[in-house]
Amino acid sequence: MKIYVALGVDCDPDRDRLPSLCFKGVESLHKLFSIENVRWTLNYRLDKEVNVCSTEIKTPFYPKTEIACHIHYCKPDGSQDFSDKNIDETIKMGVFSYDTVHVGWCYNSQHSEALNDYSPLPGCRISQNCDWIGWGLRHQNRYGKRMIPTYTAPFTWFYRRILGKQSGNRFMLHPTVSPLLYRPFIRSWFKSGLDYFVTYFHADELISALPDYRKHLYSFKNLKSNIKYFKSMAKKYGHDIEWVTIRELGEVLWK
Repeated sequence: MKIYVALGVDCDPDRDRLPSLCFKGVESLHKLFSIENVRWTLNYRLDKEVNVCSTEIKTPFYPKTEIACHIHYCKPDGSQDFSDKNIDETIKMGVFSYDTVHVGWCYNSQHSEALNDYSPLPGCRISQNCDWIGWGLRHQNRYGKRMIPTYTAPFTWFYRRILGKQSGNRFMLHPTVSPLLYRPFIRSWFKSGLDYFVTYFHADELISALPDYRKHLYSFKNLKSNIKYFKSMAKKYGHDIEWVTIRELGEVLWK
């Protein structure tokens, strides 16, 4: 069986330097292209606090990638503003044409020009503005868009729902997390019967630029190890992998 794999990167500021805006993680995206065959969807952060396409941030063009829009609806001081006025103004800030959107910690992309949206986190309620409880793992048409769920979750949700455990710290199971934590997650996907795997991580995780204990959990080394393990599991199950961007996956799912 052929399986489609799409990996996205949220190009946000380094979290260990907030509220200062530092982008060493974004400037390290070139590391990704040492991993053979993988195609990347780079979600360029865009709101009133951060504009990753601004001239102050080094975002070189990378071949064989898709540039998507990553919206947080932040005001210049970093606080969230979910008013209709701010949402409308933020979406109209777009300085590049994009087919895909990935919205962070909130949800309202209905008015964006994007056709593909991979914001859903099935079974998760991140906040009152980002509630995906009851959302399935399959793609669907909603809000006039191609909605493609990502296969990721907070550590607490995963261990409760998948492993039947009740404890765990609040951090996300991204492919940059320790293989000790991520390999059970990969195995759960192969048992799901899905034919596409979509997930994402943040650029600062490539250089472990995170605060507190999290800087010890995420790294580029982990990403390479988890991708290698995913490939080995695909071989074990007799699957052929086709690496795609989110736009390319949308074309496959809605052909």
